[in-house]
Amino acid sequence: MKREFLKAMGLTDEQIDKIMSEHGTTVNTIKGERDNLATERDSLKDEIKNRDGQITALEKTAGSAEDVQKELQRVKDENAKWESKYAGTLLDAKIQLAVAKDANDANDILFFIKKDGLKLAEDGSVEGLGDQLKSLKETKPYLFNASAQQQETPSPGGDQTPPPPAGFTPGAQQRGNNPKDPDPAALALADIERRHGKQKEESQ
Repeated sequence: MKREFLKAMGLTDEQIDKIMSEHGTTVNTIKGERDNLATERDSLKDEIKNRDGQITALEKTAGSAEDVQKELQRVKDENAKWESKYAGTLLDAKIQLAVAKDANDANDILFFIKKDGLKLAEDGSVEGLGDQLKSLKETKPYLFNASAQQQETPSPGGDQTPPPPAGFTPGAQQRGNNPKDPDPAALALADIERRHGKQKEESQ
């Protein structure tokens, strides 16, 4: 979130400072959650690697012994559980990061996100999440910060000009509304054309 955007909306410096402070707190919280997820993810990756090593070792000595085959299957099943948990943790982390950038409070938006059908794409994005976020921006815009709402609702005709500041009065001399002084040359030219037109009418 940029101060210039908030200032263009007509907010005072005091209001902007409060918003930026609150936004900073939210960002720091999200970063902390992201770091925790990254730590858990790395731990799961190490566990999976360790269990893969166990499987490889057992396969080399398996032979036809029934007890070894049972142990091999047990380790494979356990490994599958860890892989599923790792995939779920990674998906949660990607969803949180995608939601946080436009949210007033990421947890409020996550409450409405349906994980069924969401999956990680090869490029690391979350397939299906964009459609859900777009729908929420239309039905529950209060969940998103002003910047995200501005991006989703452009002015008619594609005009992206920020709205006038609060207290703006057309034609009034005030901050945020300072019309330029008339160009003397333009005024003189207009006066000549007006007189010329009037003389032409009188001669007809």
